[in-house]
Amino acid sequence: MSTLSKQYVIALDFGYPANPNERSTIEDLADHIVTNFSKNAKAMILAQEYVHAELQRRNFPDDQLVEICSGQSTSIGLESGGSYHMLRMANDTLWRLMLDDLSKTPMTDDASPRRNWHPPLTIKLVAHALHAPRIVQQGKLFGMRLIPAKDLPTALYPNAAQWWCRSRLAWYFRESIGYIPLKLSRQL
Repeated sequence: MSTLSKQYVIALDFGYPANPNERSTIEDLADHIVTNFSKNAKAMILAQEYVHAELQRRNFPDDQLVEICSGQSTSIGLESGGSYHMLRMANDTLWRLMLDDLSKTPMTDDASPRRNWHPPLTIKLVAHALHAPRIVQQGKLFGMRLIPAKDLPTALYPNAAQWWCRSRLAWYFRESIGYIPLKLSRQL
């Protein structure tokens, strides 16, 4: 059976800064990726806009970093920057990367690599700990098995441009009011 040579990681933004000169969750997410994946040459990070930019500032290897971007979420997340839309983009990108990886796998016994290929058992998820449960659920809509990385960031910052990323109460309020529209639009 052929195996893929990469460990795929999806990293989504959370609490991007209103003032870029102040600390935000984006830096926490980038810290997590650098700490846990920078020494792994097989890691391929599919990162949303702000996390991607922060990793580039830290000189994360370009050949291990892919940007997935369609803007940032507003209101309840139904629009293009919401996690559902980011996962759709990540899923499309992930399949292209995996098929490219697969094409580099030598064929044996006259068997097509596709016949022997199975998707990776897990795709790591790097997201804020509050955000991760919904993302895991939304990932299932795309047939993705997302496994949250250990010790995900939990801090919230008053500097967050999105009001729902500033406190737990605001986050849970937004998740509650957003549940029904996300469910009705089949984004959850």
